[in-house]
Amino acid sequence: MEGDLIPCSEEPINPYLKFANHTTIPTGYIWLRGDNSKTSHDSRFYGPVSQALVQGRVIYQVVCHQCHIINTL
Repeated sequence: MEGDLIPCSEEPINPYLKFANHTTIPTGYIWLRGDNSKTSHDSRFYGPVSQALVQGRVIYQVVCHQCHIINTL
């Protein structure tokens, strides 16, 4: 969320953007990550996304370490 410092060390990283190591999320923006880091074109590639462009919300979150599913409703 805004003000958070996000590490951007997993691939893919667009080397031409300033987000190669870390970035601070500006007010009104969020950091989006895809579910497959090797093929996702997400905020690691495009940078922070305006909250005004987001038209949904997370319903379930899968935590990969133990494969837990978290209901966020």
